[in-house]
Amino acid sequence: MTISTHIQEGQLALAEGAWALAKGLFVRALEEADSADAYAGLADAAWWLGDEDEVFVARERAYQLYQSENDQLSAATMATWLFLDSMEFRGETAIANGWMQRAKQLLEGHENTREYGWLMVWEGSLWWSHENDAAKALELAEVVLEIGTNLDDPDLKTLGLALEGLAMVDRGQIVDGFALLDHAAVATMSGEVGAPVARSTTMCWVIGACDHARDYERALQWSERFKQVEHSWRVDGMFSICRPHYAPVLIQHGRWADAEHELEEGIRVLTRFRPPMARESLVRLAELRWRQGKSDAARALFLAAEADGLSLVGRAEMALDEGDPETAVDLLNRNLRHVSANNRLEHVAGLGLLVAAALAVGDQAQAETAMHDLMDIAEVVGTAPLKAASLLAQGRIAKHSKAFEDAREAFEDAADLFGQRGATYDCARARIELAQVLLPLDRAMQATHEAELAIAVLRPMGAKRDLKRAVSVLNEARSAGAPKMRGISDGLTAREGEVLLMLASGRSNQEVAEALTLSLRTVERHVSNTYGKVGGDGKTGRAAATAYAYQQGLL
Repeated sequence: MTISTHIQEGQLALAEGAWALAKGLFVRALEEADSADAYAGLADAAWWLGDEDEVFVARERAYQLYQSENDQLSAATMATWLFLDSMEFRGETAIANGWMQRAKQLLEGHENTREYGWLMVWEGSLWWSHENDAAKALELAEVVLEIGTNLDDPDLKTLGLALEGLAMVDRGQIVDGFALLDHAAVATMSGEVGAPVARSTTMCWVIGACDHARDYERALQWSERFKQVEHSWRVDGMFSICRPHYAPVLIQHGRWADAEHELEEGIRVLTRFRPPMARESLVRLAELRWRQGKSDAARALFLAAEADGLSLVGRAEMALDEGDPETAVDLLNRNLRHVSANNRLEHVAGLGLLVAAALAVGDQAQAETAMHDLMDIAEVVGTAPLKAASLLAQGRIAKHSKAFEDAREAFEDAADLFGQRGATYDCARARIELAQVLLPLDRAMQATHEAELAIAVLRPMGAKRDLKRAVSVLNEARSAGAPKMRGISDGLTAREGEVLLMLASGRSNQEVAEALTLSLRTVERHVSNTYGKVGGDGKTGRAAATAYAYQQGLL
């Protein structure tokens, strides 16, 4: 078998995702003679297998051989990949920049080529992910799309659409941005995109944009679809890069165990193959551990990722929960200074938390500024979760100013919007805020109801910190309603009085059991005793309980 045949077979194996087979074929080719194409193929196979050392050795050797053969386009391709690999595997920004500049020089006069298009793809990705400059990413996306169209190259056309959509979403052009991203995702899933790296990159960008815009429904649909085809594409490890964006989607949908698994798996894979890219998963897992009440684990993870700006918001939340709002404000302002003005969505998490932290230190002016900034972003972006985040901020300001009725409306609308879009976690947190402002409005029963709904969502998740807050509000609400309970006559016990009010408000026996944390059999006994004391039976008892509650002035 000739050397060229080994290389041809290796290229076919790469196209089919048979990475180990491809590596063996390229090694066999190189045993007979040096070949730039064989080294390039070996580097690609090693890249997918996560063999960092072999990637760099093979790519650099391929670059040298292509240069000696005066094959500038192929040499530029190696330089482009060495630019990307230096960032992803080693986080060596200076070396990455050197290779990028070398690729640009080699491609001078060859701007309408596939090689130049791929260089623009990775440079655009760098501007988006590392420089937080969506405007520059958008500019380069348009170049990629133009080249892909001119060459009728489906990979570049799809990547250009995806990068353009990603940048537009971050700039707040949500509708147009997601139209492009959905288009790119369909092209990818339908088999129009050939290169495995183009497929996985497109889908990661789609999920990343959904995470930034808090479009949890769209994210869940595309994530589940991607996971279905990931194995058939032979790109199993690539989903690890997307996991930091997929995990928040699972958290919002109440699937905390799944989110934990995704993050841990992402850290395991990326720490081994692409250590610099593991930091975002570390931060997300730290945030999850804190909300689970695992303080020591959260601190250790935040410490491991402390150099990453992403950790600032999570550390601020931790400081605020621990009663140190001054530190929280400092961290949040530091985070906002790091984010480009062109990336509207990157401000959202920090602004929402800054409202609460600024109020805690008594700086209402800063809180109101953050609230208005958040309202402006929500107005431009227009997604339901962002509108809900804006309403939460408005409710907190109103609550601080003791405008409890305004706060009630804001928290109610926020909970409704979160609930409608499947963000069950944020919905539960909004209900806790709502329950708190219902108490000074003398609506203890309604506050009890909202706190119970929050608890019913948070307990199965394992959200211990939020659950503790919800239980505290519930106890306060029940205490506030106790005077009315003591006014009930006809021999009803306090527990039977609670059951009576819940029955009169339309709850089933099962719902009463869940709210009071009792067994269904115990509740049924209380129901039977209550009906007997207020003049009802199995058929008329609920109507009698409702009428009795009205007569007593309890509803």
